Amino acid sequence: MTNNIELALPVIDDAFRITDEEAVAMSRYLVRNDGLFLGSSSAYNLMACVKLVKKMGWKDREHVVTILCDSGNRHYSKFWNDDYLRNADIPITSSLVEELLERPLVQ
Repeated sequence: MTNNIELALPVIDDAFRITDEEAVAMSRYLVRNDGLFLGSSSAYNLMACVKLVKKMGWKDREHVVTILCDSGNRHYSKFWNDDYLRNADIPITSSLVEELLERPLVQ
């Protein structure tokens, strides 16, 4: 664990484990539905936000904020490379996100 995370532990309320498959699914969903070409860190952040909202239950006028910290431009060789993902047995689909948005989160 890095020192930065150790210093932040007293103020961290929750954390989610996000798989590569989930991050790839989020990136494909966002590029197709919103025209956002994001990198892996942004995709992981957004998937965690979706899981947080599902866990908390969405209420009017509540907000979740994250940072879209990278574009997809530096991720062509792996994260946006379908051949690489197939060879790594990582599915390339956005349906996982669509399903998550339609159903409650099961932990």
